[in-house]
This record gives sequence, C-alpha cells and structure tokens, in this order.
Amino acid sequence: MRILRSLLLLALFGSVPAAAAPSRLVVLVVIDQFPHAYLDRWGSSFGPGGFRRFLDGGVVYAQAWHPHFVTETGPGHAVLLTGAASARNGIVANEWLDRTAGKMVYCVGDAAVAAVGAEAQGASPGRLLVPTVGDELLRWRPPAKVVTASMKDRAAVLLGGQRPTGAWCFSPQTGGFFTWACYRVDLPPWVSAWNAASPASTWCGKSWELSRPAGEYDGAHGDDAPYETYKLLGPTFPHLIPAAAEGCRTALRATPFANDLLLDFARAAVEGEKLGTDEVPDLLAISLSANDYVGHYYGPDSWEVQDITLRTDQALAGFFAWLDRKVGVGRFHLVLTSDHGVGPSVEASKLRGIEAARVDAAALLEAAKQALTDRFGDPGRSWLEAGGESRKTPGWAGPWLYLSREALRAAKVSEAEAEDVVVETVRRVPGVAAAWPRRVLVAGGDPSDPRSVAAARSFHPERSGDVTVLLRPYHVYGNLVATHGLPYAYDAHVALAFAGPGVPARRVSRRVTLTALAATVAELLGVETPAGAEEGPLVEVTGG
Repeated sequence: MRILRSLLLLALFGSVPAAAAPSRLVVLVVIDQFPHAYLDRWGSSFGPGGFRRFLDGGVVYAQAWHPHFVTETGPGHAVLLTGAASARNGIVANEWLDRTAGKMVYCVGDAAVAAVGAEAQGASPGRLLVPTVGDELLRWRPPAKVVTASMKDRAAVLLGGQRPTGAWCFSPQTGGFFTWACYRVDLPPWVSAWNAASPASTWCGKSWELSRPAGEYDGAHGDDAPYETYKLLGPTFPHLIPAAAEGCRTALRATPFANDLLLDFARAAVEGEKLGTDEVPDLLAISLSANDYVGHYYGPDSWEVQDITLRTDQALAGFFAWLDRKVGVGRFHLVLTSDHGVGPSVEASKLRGIEAARVDAAALLEAAKQALTDRFGDPGRSWLEAGGESRKTPGWAGPWLYLSREALRAAKVSEAEAEDVVVETVRRVPGVAAAWPRRVLVAGGDPSDPRSVAAARSFHPERSGDVTVLLRPYHVYGNLVATHGLPYAYDAHVALAFAGPGVPARRVSRRVTLTALAATVAELLGVETPAGAEEGPLVEVTGG
C-alpha cells in the first residue's frame, strides 16, 4: 500500500518527498493580515534567516486560501488548528447575533470567566465547537505543553483550544500578559517576572522610523497619503509613540515594536515552560497582531505596511536563530501563515481607476425593511433583529441580515417569502454583488456559483443570519483606511510555508486550503488529526 501511495505521489508531484522528521517543538507563527502577495512583492528585500528561511529552504504554498466567506480574525484563527471551516467550527465571524440571548456576542467573549492578571473582558473557547491540534496533543501526550500568545484575545484563545498550558494576551492597561480563569487561576512565575520587568515601557516616548532609505519604499502615495489619519501615531514617519503609559501601550500595538515585544514573551515562554527540551513534543502558537493594526490604519500600499513587513522579517530572523541555539537545530519545525489578507483602500483603488466605494450598511438595512413593509405591510415592530443597542448599525452583523421571527409571525409571513424579498432588494443596492437566502446556504450553496459555496462554508444555522450579502470587489463597509472580510483573493489568499528537518525546499503551485494545516501540524507532532478536521496533511511537508 505504501509503495502504491509513493507511486501516486510520484505521478502527481514529480518526486516523493522525504517524510519530515518527528518534531520536539512546532512553532506556528501567524501574522495577522498577511496576504501571500507580500512575500512576492517584497521578497527581494528580505534578509537571511527570516522569511527567507521558508522561501529558500522550506515548502512554500503559492496558492493557499482560506476556505470560508467571512475573512476576519476570529474565523481565520479558528480554522488553522482545528482544520474545520466556520460552518463546522462555529466561529462564523468576530461577532454574530445570538437570537436566544437577543444580543450580539463576541466569538470568545464569556462574562462568566474572569481575566487573570489584568482587568479585561472575560473570554473562553466556549463557542469553538471542535477540538484543536493542541487539544489532541494534550490528550495523546499528556506531558506535552501547548502555549499560545497574541496581542488579541481571540487569537490566543482560538489557537489554544480548550485546555492549553497557557493562552496569553497583551493588556494595554498593564503592559503585561494575562490569561483567563478557564485556563488557570494565577500567573506562573515566569509570566510574573516578565510582566514585572515592564518591557512595554521601553518604547514609550520613542519613535518608529524608517528602517531603510526612503527611496526603497514603493507605496503608491509616498509617505503622506491623505487618508492616513491614525491620531495616536500621526500620518507620516517618524511616528512618535506617546510617552504616557496607557497611550503608549495602545499606540504600541500599531508599531513593529509590538511584534518585538510578543517575540520576547515567546522566548520567555520557551524557557519558562521548557518547550522542546525533552522527547515529548510541544506546540507554541503565536499571532503577531501589529501587522493588522498597521494595515487597517495605513493601508497595504503604505510605507508603514512595507516597513513593518521588513521589520517583521528581521524580528523573525532573530527569533528563529535564538530557537536554533535554545532548542537545537533539527529539533523543531516552523510554520508561517495568516488569518486573512487585506484589500486596498478605497482611495488607492480609485487612483488606479478601479471602481471602489464604501457601502452604507444602515442604508442597506433601511432598503430591506422598506421593501418588506411595502410588500407585507407594517408588522408593528422592526422587521430585523436589533442585536443590541451598542451596535453602530443595529440589525447588521455583516455579511448577514437577521429577520425578526416575531415580526414574521405578526405579519403572517413565512421566512422564505421574507428572505426572497430581502434578497431581491439588496441585490439592487449599489456595491452589492450577490445575496442568498438561508435555505440556499443550509443546503451547501448553489453548486453553479462558487461564491455561494464559500458562503455556505461560513454558515452555521444557529449563528448566521437569514440573508447573506456579498459586496463587489474593492467595496467595503465602514471607515477604516483598509479592511478585509470578503472571499476575494486579496482577503482569502494568504501566506503558508513550512521549514524544519525533513521538509524539502520547494514552491508548490497547486491550490490548497487552510483546512489542511491542522492535520499537517498534527502529523509533525505525531498525534491524531483533530476530530473536526476536513482534510489530511499536506504531502509535500509530511511525505505522505
């Protein structure tokens, strides 16, 4: 059987890759908002040891795509180590309407679980419906350790799963890392010591300056695009970080120094938890959030995004070299990926002659409600669920509209009738590419329309809405300089690469989805694939 499989691999890929050596530590580096295009666009500027460790000596997937429709941070992180798309793992968006509770809920929010080590909102993995690689590792190899860390709570929690050794999040209030009571009731000594040293304060009052001569930057608008308006750091270089502690730590998250801070914490985690020091495999998953903040505030065509990419390359080179010394060359594997990409700013698109616009979600909702009233009369209440008074656009949780079941009953209108009216209406709204009723997505989408199939992979019957709306390319909701959330290439096509013992140097052009990542990491660790995973391991990495 193994010979037959090898012959099949030979026919498909031209050669049979050697099986990757068993790992004593797998380090997953997730760069928040990092499209694959950045590796190609700025690859010639990368130094040795960072991204080039993958590009020159590892397997690089040139066509790695997120499988789901809502390309946000929560869904993007949830798929990575579960191997399950949103419809199965339950994390359909960063937030959605909980009809039972009558309010919007955050993907990891949990008021019943207190933060430990900081004043912060409660969080837990309670809404994640399937296990992660870390859950399987701890089940099969109980002495193993699983540690996650990020500037964002949803990244740390969704990478960690149910019971990681530690899931750590940065607090801009304290400048240290904290966790939640569902994981542990106190801070281990190494975290307390790191927090007490207050490394974040090192950056207060300092400046983020260009790391290269100005002539090496290729931003479409130079360093002074009129739409770059982040007040805490200003629109142009040098970006002065506020000296006051809280303003400093908030602004710090949107600079390359936040990545330096997180990687320093990761070093402390490797030492404090003794990761990779014995024959039992461990997992370290870190998510670099700073790239996302910078991308939102300045846009992918900015000098800021180019500079943080170059600085991330340098920071990772230093971290990987440290792992070589601390854990040992040949004893660990590296994985690089992202939770989503990013679209160009509307303004940058227009300058290139591309049709782009900001779509008013409130106007879209009003059009839907008016159409329902015109067709069925006034039900005496809103046709749409409000989702809580704190919402900027009550009733909207993009990409979904939630019909009020009470209004439908009062008007004696079926769900299907109301859905069809809304779909017909919103399809005519400027900037809308398509819309689908619930029943189409519950059935898996329309096979003749790949967009609806992608929408179905983000659709959970108890969490998603009744009408799903897809905007046209380069159209966005909201006023951020640049954003993401759509299934188009700029948002869904991300970096994916592996390096380590037994991993060949190879660029792979076939299209793969991020649902294959979990099984691949599980194989490297020598444990069972997570129960919800939809794909097996990537054969170019594991050898089949």
